[in-house]
Amino acid sequence: MQNMRQNKWRARIAITHPHSLIIYNAIYLEEPANPERSRVYMQYNEKTSELILYFEATDFNALRASLLSYIRWIKLTEELINIFKLK
Repeated sequence: MQNMRQNKWRARIAITHPHSLIIYNAIYLEEPANPERSRVYMQYNEKTSELILYFEATDFNALRASLLSYIRWIKLTEELINIFKLK
């Protein structure tokens, strides 16, 4: 039997936003519902105020679900920032 290598699906999202640190702090504790199928790594660059999210999954559906979850959390955080007019 051949040793089959498991494929990985990957995605990267970069966010440059005046409130990217707030977004980072709001979502960094979130984890995918199924960590065996997908992982997310986040990196914040203070100099550029850039938040980078790296997604890795064992299959496309897990990647898509993880991406959509994080995008929704980011959108919700942005809406809350606008509601409270954080500066």
